[in-house]
Amino acid sequence: MIDFEDAIQSTLTRLNEEHSHTELDPFTFHASQLAKCPRQCYASKLGLLDTTDALGTFHTGTAIHEYMEAEVIPQLSVETQREVPIEMDVDGLHIIGHADLYEPGTNTVYDYKSRANWYKFSPPIQRHLDQVYVYMKALGASQGQIVYLSKADLEVRTWPPQSAGIESFAFEPGRFQDLVEKGQQIAATIIDRGYPTCEDEIPFEKDDCWFCSKESLQFDHLETEIDPSLDFGLIDASPPDADDGGTTSTPAATDGGEEQPSGDDHGESTSTSATET
Repeated sequence: MIDFEDAIQSTLTRLNEEHSHTELDPFTFHASQLAKCPRQCYASKLGLLDTTDALGTFHTGTAIHEYMEAEVIPQLSVETQREVPIEMDVDGLHIIGHADLYEPGTNTVYDYKSRANWYKFSPPIQRHLDQVYVYMKALGASQGQIVYLSKADLEVRTWPPQSAGIESFAFEPGRFQDLVEKGQQIAATIIDRGYPTCEDEIPFEKDDCWFCSKESLQFDHLETEIDPSLDFGLIDASPPDADDGGTTSTPAATDGGEEQPSGDDHGESTSTSATET
């Protein structure tokens, strides 16, 4: 007899490993990572997040992304570009990712976010805006929109909401610079301290975001030393103050309430596992 439980779990694990977002060099960040709190950005980048038990949830979100790309978007009457790769160098950081949808005619970036339900749904959610700001910067887009989809019935809600009569939000240069500075601090911290070997060595405190509340960690894949051949001269940022016990904290972004995660950055995982869309 076919063991479907084993077959599905094996497939989820394989897909997850094929699309890892782990970036062990200090300078490379995915757009979805920069949008997270400093601790989750750091942990996601280094592949510290163990979300094995949630792979089915994540890949359900990925399936919704694929449905949008294969069935919905081709039927639109406007020119669009799907899964647009972004890559840019900013102040010593190398930022990469994929924008879900770009509409050249209106110079708009769209990003899909799938949710289990609308419980505690309270947009705008800062990390979702921040991810789109990165895509907008890379593509030179003037406006963005976030498309939320229910996993239960594909009900759509957008930010800005259609009821508000405002179809999009503008790029915020100041907020984008904040994200770059976050990445610089994390890069400088990795350079200064090397890779962590246990939770006590993670140099960023938890905040009140959903990801920190559900955090599960892994460390076996990391070496303890940074490659000495890497050129660290491009980063001009100070690591957290060692006098504070090895941790630093920043004001928490509005988290928008508890949320079931789905695939992150369009099906690619942000660790040796995966995270949210």
